[in-house]
Amino acid sequence: MWWVIAAAISPLFDRIAITFTKIQARNIVISQQRQEMSKLVADIAAGLDIRPATNEALEGVDSLTIITRSNWFILKDSVVMHIQNQGSWVRDLYNALSYTDKQTTLKEITIFGISIVANVSQVQAERDSNNNARELEAPPVKIRPAAFIQDMLDPYRAHLSKHWSQQHIDDVEKEYRQLRAVYDNEPHVAKAFDQHDENTFFNDAWDVVKGRFSGLRQFCGGLATTFPNMAAIESDFSMVKWEKNDTRTSLTSLALVGIMQAK
Repeated sequence: MWWVIAAAISPLFDRIAITFTKIQARNIVISQQRQEMSKLVADIAAGLDIRPATNEALEGVDSLTIITRSNWFILKDSVVMHIQNQGSWVRDLYNALSYTDKQTTLKEITIFGISIVANVSQVQAERDSNNNARELEAPPVKIRPAAFIQDMLDPYRAHLSKHWSQQHIDDVEKEYRQLRAVYDNEPHVAKAFDQHDENTFFNDAWDVVKGRFSGLRQFCGGLATTFPNMAAIESDFSMVKWEKNDTRTSLTSLALVGIMQAK
């Protein structure tokens, strides 16, 4: 039974991996991430024929032929077809199961598919303290310093303290207050910020203040990196392994540092 379940959900994992590879791209913005996640939900829903469990959709449907969960349902025949799509070996394994095991298999695959569709469709890039979507696409410069400290800085203090000094953290607060003052007193900066939205690239937005507030920029850069890109890190280690030889045995070798910088 578990071989059939594993084979049925494997292509779903493959599809998820494709999406998360795309949303790790360095230049992708929040709106593009949302589009990729929406496409993921649509593709999985279409592949398993997952449908919203509305009264109209369920009208006249035999309850014995469907599996429901939350506000969604799947026809059992659709899950069986998905299993058969994985090849004759998987099909024959499924056909050899007892009736009870077949029903359990269909239910497990259904729960997995519906969980992805239901949960991923609720993902929001920005959420408030009640875990609801923020009214605005991104925190504007106009929020009060007290709100910035409470909602954006305080939740990360414990983590920041492991890597930053207390002075560095205090400077972030100070620089945000200074940024607010710039916004209030420099009309051309305020006008530029007001034109930004979730489609604005991170560096383009910060270029408005022309190199000021580096500590605050570093802090916000960490918040903006929703999906860390491991590909670049793995590439670096691959280069180290490739370049090391009998005469390059130290990870702190200046020669290796030069090679890494050059590449």
